[in-house]
Order: sequence, then structure tokens, then C-alpha cells
Amino acid sequence: MGRRQFFAQRDEFAKKKRRERLEKSGYVFGAHAHEDAIRDKDKRIEKTKRMYKEHAELWKDPPSHKLIKEFVRWYIHSAQGRLSKNGRPVAKSVVSFAERFFGGLEEERQMSVALEDRKEIFNWIKRSLTAEGIIENIESPNHSFARKDFLRTVASLWQTDHRRFIPGLLKVIILFTLQLYLFTGARIGAV
Repeated sequence: MGRRQFFAQRDEFAKKKRRERLEKSGYVFGAHAHEDAIRDKDKRIEKTKRMYKEHAELWKDPPSHKLIKEFVRWYIHSAQGRLSKNGRPVAKSVVSFAERFFGGLEEERQMSVALEDRKEIFNWIKRSLTAEGIIENIESPNHSFARKDFLRTVASLWQTDHRRFIPGLLKVIILFTLQLYLFTGARIGAV
């Protein structure tokens, strides 16, 4: 028996086993053809669809460019922000709200806003609204481990009971390495 014949027999044996497995599992070819023909059916997960729906329900009619801007201004004045001193959301939050709003319009109302209009709205939020002083363009720092976080960590290390026993020497070593990390030259001013 040559190589070619050996592999041909092996392929036939594999095909036979595969057919038996298909019959045993109850697979029917083409049973899901109608469902599979729908494009982008599973493009967004249910959580995203719910989030889009919540934002789109705030709006009922197809919006014009002017109304979208007014809606964004309404959102800025009605939402509570964390980072800015005036209590309004920052530019990044407003842009993400606008993205969710456009996604909700597309998902729930089957209305798509042109890509150029979206870009113009995003640029308007980032540039014009920040220049007018309505919102601030603040981002949280990369190393947002502040002094209060350090003190909270040290207090929890020494005061709370942990699931596993942590010896005192290990706590001292953890405290020392944490201080060493926080107070090196790269981190000066971050704490």
C-alpha cells in the first residue's frame, strides 16, 4: 500500500466518522440559513443595545444638526460631572454620550447620522464648547493614586482582618515597597 492510497483510505474513514457524528447529533444542513442570512444580527451585545435604547428614548423625532447640538447642550447642563470644578461633565464624557446617542438612534430608530455630521459634532464639543467655557477638557491623571489613597491603603493593611494571615514583617515590606514606588523621582508630585 502506497502513501497516496493510505491517506485516501484515512480520508474516507474520517468522512464516514464525520457523517455518523452529524447524523447522531441531529444536524440538518441549511436549517439556519434564513437566520444566518441576516447581516450584522449579532453586531452589538444586549447590554450595548439596552444602553443605546435608553439614550435614544430621550429623543423621538429625526433630529436636525441644530437640534442635536441643542440636545448636547441640554445634556451638559442636566448631567452631573465628577472631574470639573463647575460640576458639569468633561469633554470626553460629552463625546461618549454623543456616541451612545448616535448609536441609539441607529439601533432603535433606524436613523443614521452622516459620518461628517458626527465628526463635526465631536469637534464642536471638543473645540467650541471648551473654548466657550461651557465644558472643560480635563482628563484624570494616569497615576491617580493620591495621598488619601495611600493613607487608606496603609490603614486597611494594618487595621482590617484579611482572609489569609499576613505576617507583620510582610506588612512592613509591603508598606516600604509602596512608599519606595510612590516617592521615587518618577512619582514626585503625583502624591
